[in-house]
Amino acid sequence: MVAHLSDVRDLEVPTIVDRTPTYLGRYEAAYRLAATRTGLHVVMACGTYREAWLTEEIVGFDEAALADGYCQGLDAAGFVKLGCDPDGPGDGETRCVRAAGRASRVTGALVACHVGHAGPAWRTVDAFEAGGGDPARFVVVHLQNESDFPRPPRPCPPRCVARIRRDRGRPTV
Repeated sequence: MVAHLSDVRDLEVPTIVDRTPTYLGRYEAAYRLAATRTGLHVVMACGTYREAWLTEEIVGFDEAALADGYCQGLDAAGFVKLGCDPDGPGDGETRCVRAAGRASRVTGALVACHVGHAGPAWRTVDAFEAGGGDPARFVVVHLQNESDFPRPPRPCPPRCVARIRRDRGRPTV
């Protein structure tokens, strides 16, 4: 792995971002070792995943405890990563998204959430705002299953949209 990451660094890629949430196989020691051996900046996430992957401990936390956990996780992580079911968010996922909004308000952290469709995306944005989060600090990931892109369910505020295009093979915003 180190040889591969060194090749990536040699291509002038300075940073690797791993978006694996806290309870889903995140290996902090491996990230630190990779950064030390390659000179790459390695950014990891903290957070929770989809409804079926929420542990009993997480399900038992109220929103304040979840937000505190995200804030503590941000001591080592660079952002909060959440996951929601394609037809979600479910009750547990909604609590996690609201808690992430609260944690983001306190820390200024970016929060990313993968969903699959535009409907759940808007529901997660709404939950994030209900928790006190600024939607400009919220990234919706994975709308690959959406079949109706020409007509979004509601207009996107300009400050909440980043359009990424490729110029000369490199992404630009």
